[in-house]
Amino acid sequence: MSKPSCRALAVLGVVCALLTEAPVQAAEVYVLRFRTDVTYMDEARCLAIGWQDELLLHNNTDVGKTVRLLAATSGTNRPMGEVAIPARKTVSTLTFAGSPLGGDPFGFVLVVNKLEVPDGVVVSSRAGVYGPPIRCGGGQPAAENHFFGNLPVPVFRSLAAPNQRQLHLPTDLGVQRRRTNVIVYNAGSSAATARIELRLGCDDSLLSELMIAVPPNAVVQVPGLTDEQTRQCTAANTTRFTRYVTVTVDQPSLSHTTTISNEFPAPTIGVSVSSR
Repeated sequence: MSKPSCRALAVLGVVCALLTEAPVQAAEVYVLRFRTDVTYMDEARCLAIGWQDELLLHNNTDVGKTVRLLAATSGTNRPMGEVAIPARKTVSTLTFAGSPLGGDPFGFVLVVNKLEVPDGVVVSSRAGVYGPPIRCGGGQPAAENHFFGNLPVPVFRSLAAPNQRQLHLPTDLGVQRRRTNVIVYNAGSSAATARIELRLGCDDSLLSELMIAVPPNAVVQVPGLTDEQTRQCTAANTTRFTRYVTVTVDQPSLSHTTTISNEFPAPTIGVSVSSR
């Protein structure tokens, strides 16, 4: 039986690879692109903090490669088009022109990009705690005000099938108070309903549940999912503070969670979990 074409597989979100000596094969990946408003400001130290994604693209071959933007959700008003990566070199989306963030310099942006990635190119993503350039007391922008740490973000090489349960385990930060943000992308051509559950690990009991609507080809974020640490367990299969999140969408989709601490004005610890 002949293999299906890359174009035929594109609607399923399977990976497609572009080979220099062979016909086009599967090498399509989905990546989250985002930037937040400033979440913490300290003029005494000339410090501002927010969150921003960074893609790192490494060409692991001896010939130049090109990564192309195939599609994006609304909000990508400055698409990157394509990025050339020289042989054996690494390129960051923070350094090349045309990064698909769009919007105001300090406005909130959340989009999903579908990329065509050639064979031999490694794609890595991270969420960075960053400091945008600011002026304090009429002085110059703080040059050292940049990244203060990061969390890994998955590069999605497939989509979850409709009504497939996506598990994010764990989503707690031990005994620290925390909040979990849930991102849901609807890759379908029709509006989707997503069910989000926060569960206790020790006995898998339901702590809270949300039903949200997601427009077609759109990505939404549900912020601040949390609960009190005093919830009692009816079993002892895990520690009492273990938490996890499930996401079920009735259209092809992907989901992601990021948990950060509420204890400090500047984020100092977090966990970023891909679905399983």
